[in-house]
Amino acid sequence: VYVTHDQSEAMAMGDRIAVMRDGRIEQIGTGGELYERPVNLFIAYFIGTPSINLFDLKIERVDDALYAANSGLRVRLPGEFQPALAAWTGKTVKMGLRPEDIHVPKLAPFTVTGDNQMSGAVTVIEPSSTGCAVYLNTLDDSGQDFTATFRTRLTATYLGKEIPLALHLEKAHFFDPDSGAALIQR
Repeated sequence: VYVTHDQSEAMAMGDRIAVMRDGRIEQIGTGGELYERPVNLFIAYFIGTPSINLFDLKIERVDDALYAANSGLRVRLPGEFQPALAAWTGKTVKMGLRPEDIHVPKLAPFTVTGDNQMSGAVTVIEPSSTGCAVYLNTLDDSGQDFTATFRTRLTATYLGKEIPLALHLEKAHFFDPDSGAALIQR
């Protein structure tokens, strides 16, 4: 047993990791399990750098489909999520999306439609050896901060500009805003 407060160290060294909060175990699993299948908001936000993006969205039903929306974002939920989220119709949930699941539309590894896109205003570009981390704001009145990591570099000419973004919604996480519990078990 090795105890650390450094999540990077735990992810690098641990075969199985127990994440604790206030003296209580929140989740036990491999680093990949904690990252890909967080059981609650605490785990989703704690594991990963940069942290997961969280958006407050209301679930809406339109014909046979569910959408998640707020004043700056409206996306159609993947079919596999609809049974679990149908009970949340008319209610607000927290949608979590990892920075690497937000893409430049032309380079997205999935089909990009009007139902899985948003725009953001670029505030900071942080180059890295593999691309860049881009810090953005939503275009609605809230100006919510969020982060995307791209495998391509953006030049400084994008600072302050609005760019289109493709969201890999099949990788999204949904949480109860009150309890923090994951609404979809993977």
